Amino acid sequence: MKRIVILLAAVLIPLFLMAGHSPMFKHSAGRIDDLRLDRAWRLGEELKENYDGSAWVNNENFVNNYNPDYPNRIDGSDVYSWDSDNSEWVNTMHVAHTYFPGHEYIGFTEISYVIPGIGNTPMMRAYYGYDTQNRLYMAVRTMYDMDLNTWRMMYRMNITYGTGTTFNVCEWYAADDPDPAYWFRMNFTFDAQGRIVNELRQNSPDSLNWVDEEQTSYVYHPHDNMTGASFISYVAHNLPLLMLQDEGGPEYGMIASDITQQWTGTTWVDDYQEIYTYNDQDKLTQIISQSWDTSWRDWINDEQTTFSYDTNGNTHQITNAWWDDFGQIWHPEDRKTDTWEQYTAGQDETSPAPEQLVLSIYPNPFKNRLTSSVQTKSHQPVHYSLYNSKGQLLESKTALPNQPVSWQPETRHGAGIYLLKAEQDGQSVTRKVMQVH
Repeated sequence: MKRIVILLAAVLIPLFLMAGHSPMFKHSAGRIDDLRLDRAWRLGEELKENYDGSAWVNNENFVNNYNPDYPNRIDGSDVYSWDSDNSEWVNTMHVAHTYFPGHEYIGFTEISYVIPGIGNTPMMRAYYGYDTQNRLYMAVRTMYDMDLNTWRMMYRMNITYGTGTTFNVCEWYAADDPDPAYWFRMNFTFDAQGRIVNELRQNSPDSLNWVDEEQTSYVYHPHDNMTGASFISYVAHNLPLLMLQDEGGPEYGMIASDITQQWTGTTWVDDYQEIYTYNDQDKLTQIISQSWDTSWRDWINDEQTTFSYDTNGNTHQITNAWWDDFGQIWHPEDRKTDTWEQYTAGQDETSPAPEQLVLSIYPNPFKNRLTSSVQTKSHQPVHYSLYNSKGQLLESKTALPNQPVSWQPETRHGAGIYLLKAEQDGQSVTRKVMQVH
């Protein structure tokens, strides 16, 4: 367990500090189609695996926790790391979000280590600010310094809005021995729809003297209908949620291609490009990343990301591969497999009770006790059934709608995956739950 915690510190802290790195507004946008709040599906968990040359090996599992009163709102996530020595999942990290009044915008996020015998130990915090138009204008990230026994600001981002839906971004990174503190800013060029068509990134040692660093130009698919207003709204709702989400999800909007160039001091030179492929349903199916080879004066394959979808149009798997130039073949590297849950689209604190069943489960994952309840317009009793991962019935209960039902699987069942099914008036809904040690 100690080895896993040390590994997380070595890997996740740098990722956390670099979470705002450019091209920020392309890659941090992530899954607009999959995470938007008006969908009837929500992301339950995401399994990450690495390919060892012959088989896929478990790495991490991200399990999202939703608010039982506002079932489209992610209240936090639990991160499980695969312990190969004991062949089991270990809860190593917990993420908790606090929303501003109105239950729509995240104001505060805390990330904690989960240490056996001690519990949750906070290590990182993030604060977000919004203007009177509900636009995100500020993000601050801090990290707990165990040597000084205090919280230190490590990163700050400010978004300055101009006329219409235009904006620019400035970032500050704290000194990290031996590197001094430094600043970045992004100036954008927009088209008539308000879409970013060019991102110019500059750096500065003092926030006064700026030097060009790189620029990225974007070309959009003919079917893209993104606007500047929709993008700004998406950033406000989802950027805080994407702190621990990978950048490999379908991009915001329908980008056809992008090219990044580096500034040499006298001229811009090509560095890398990405080419996007979509299916007949306008779903992203592939991204090919290529690097510019100055010797061959040509683009050379570098990475490939492929996307598959389930029958409901949700992402099923995202697979990354690297290009073997000698063998002229793609080699799988890692992949993510998503599990989705259905709920009533658009349900919030003002929504009436839905026609279909809405099964709320909390906490999920759980250790000893699990609580479930069903929201429905019908007043008929709800019949619950708890199954193991093999589909074997373990326990049944009956309760009235909205009545909390507690579950304490017996010790002999052990930790693992369970299925909880709720039935009423010929309707049913099934949710997957996880018990951990």
